[in-house]
Amino acid sequence: MTRNTDPQPSPSGPSRRLFLGSISLSVLAAAVPLVGVSPASAATSRYRDFPVGDTWHDTSGNRIQAHGGGYLKVGAHYYWVGEDKSDNSSRFSKLALYRSTDLLNWTFVNHILTKDSAAALNSCTVERPKLIYHAAARKYVLWAHWEDGQDYSASHLMVATCDTIGGDYVFQRHFRPGAGSIASTSVDPTYTGTDGLYGYGSRDFTVYEDPDSRAAYLVSTQNSTDMRVYRLTENYQDVDWANSYTLFAGKRREAPAMVKVHDHYFLLTSAQSGWYPNQCMFAYTKDPGDPNGWSELAPVANNTTFYSQPANILTVPTKTGPDRYIYMGDRWNPAALGSSAYVWLPLSFTDANGQSPQASMQYLPSWSVNLSTGAIKGPNNTLLSQGRPVTATASDDTHAGTVANDGNFFNLNTTGDSSSYFQPAAVPFAWTADLGSAHSLSRIDISWRSYNGSETYCGYTVSGSADGTNWTTLTDRSSNTTVGFTSDSLHGTYRYVRLSVSKVINDHNGNSATWAAGLVEVQIYS
Repeated sequence: MTRNTDPQPSPSGPSRRLFLGSISLSVLAAAVPLVGVSPASAATSRYRDFPVGDTWHDTSGNRIQAHGGGYLKVGAHYYWVGEDKSDNSSRFSKLALYRSTDLLNWTFVNHILTKDSAAALNSCTVERPKLIYHAAARKYVLWAHWEDGQDYSASHLMVATCDTIGGDYVFQRHFRPGAGSIASTSVDPTYTGTDGLYGYGSRDFTVYEDPDSRAAYLVSTQNSTDMRVYRLTENYQDVDWANSYTLFAGKRREAPAMVKVHDHYFLLTSAQSGWYPNQCMFAYTKDPGDPNGWSELAPVANNTTFYSQPANILTVPTKTGPDRYIYMGDRWNPAALGSSAYVWLPLSFTDANGQSPQASMQYLPSWSVNLSTGAIKGPNNTLLSQGRPVTATASDDTHAGTVANDGNFFNLNTTGDSSSYFQPAAVPFAWTADLGSAHSLSRIDISWRSYNGSETYCGYTVSGSADGTNWTTLTDRSSNTTVGFTSDSLHGTYRYVRLSVSKVINDHNGNSATWAAGLVEVQIYS
C-alpha cells in the first residue's frame, strides 16, 4: 500500500477552556487570514475556507474519501479517518486516513484497513470508523460498525489495532456486546448458538475519551428504537456491557457524536431516515456513566441539519483564545456515495458550566478558524427577513406565510412531517417578503418542509424588486434536485424578494408531491 510515514508523538487531548458563548459574526474578521485559494482541482492549490457542502480535495487533488469519519490529534497533526466510498458502493472497500495541520488542507496517509485485511472483511459493511489511543499500551484502536453485507441484522461492533496511527491496522474481531449472555429479540444471523442470547445490537456509534479522566465511552444505536451507552474496558478494545444502559428509549436516534465542554458532555444525534437528512438533537450530562443524568433532547441547527448527518465533533484547543468546536457532518448522496460531501460548521455552546447548557449551530457557506487564537472568519451577513411582512396564499391560518420567517427552523417531530411550516394553498406558489427598505442582498437560505420517508425537492426561482411591480430574476433553480435545504447567492439591491416554486417532487419515486409543499424558514441576508 502507498502511504506516508508519520512520526508518532502521543495524541494531545483537547483542553478544558470554556467556549464562551455563540460566535459573533461582527468580530469574525479578526481571524488571521489563511494562505491560498479554494482549489478547483490543482494539487498545488490550497484551501483558505472550509468547502461547506462542496467537493473537498486532498493535497494531491483527489476527492477526500472520509465519510462517517472520526478524528484524532497527534502532535501538531489532526488525523481524519473515514469510509472510502470511491466505488459508490455501501459494501466495505477500505478506510482512508488523512492528516492536516490547518484542518483545511488534508494529505492522504494510508488505507489503514481494507477488505483484504482479514477474511471477515471480504464481503461486509464497515461504517463510521473512529480512532482512539491507548497511551499506556501505546496502541491505536480503531472502532467501527460491522455488518455481514446483507442487511443491518448483525449489528456488530468491530475492532482493529495498530502501533502507529498511519500503519496497516490488524483486524481483531467483530461482535455484539453481551452475545452468549443477553437474550434479545433482535436476531443476529451470524450467531451460532440456539439459545437466543444474541446480545446487544450496535449500529451507528461513536467513541469518546474524557480529556481529563481518560475514561472512554462508546455510545451506539442498539436497534431501531433505542441507544446504549458503554464504558470501554481498560485496554479500549472491548466494552463493559454488563454495566451499560439504555439511552433515549423509543426515540429512534442514531449517528451519535460526543464532546466535553467544561463540566458537561454533549451528545448530538440524528433521527432515522436512511440516507436523507433530518433534525439533529442534542442532550447533555455531567456523567456519561449515570443513566439518569441526561437532559431531554433539544434541536440544534435547522430541520435537516443543513442537509447533513452528524459524524463527529472536533475540538480545536487554541493557544490564546477560547477552544472551538467543529461539527463534522456528512451530506450523503445515495445515488453516488463517493461524491457525498462534508458539512463542517462552527458548533457553539453556552452555559456549559451552568444549569441550562445549550448547543447551537448556524449555517455559513464558507468560513475558517485560526488555530492559534480561535478567531472564526466568515461572511459578515445580516439577517433581513425575520419578522418582516409576507405575502403568500396559505392552505390555512396555522400554516400562514409568516410561519416561514418567524425565526423557528426546527422540527420537533421524530418521524413524519415537519412540526412548523408555511403550507401553500396550491402549487405553483409564491412567497414574497417585504424587507422594509432596499438592501444589498447576499444570500437566501431555504429550509424546506421535509416529510420523513417522502422527502421532496422543489424547482424554484428567486426574484428581487425595488417597487413590488418590476421584478428581476436573481437565481433560477428550476432544475433543483436537492432536498431539505438550499442556499443561493444573491446580488443586487432590492426591497422585495419573491420565492416562486414551480414543482414539488418526491425524491423516492419522481412523482409530483404537491401535498408535501411547504417552507419551514426562509432567511434572506444582506
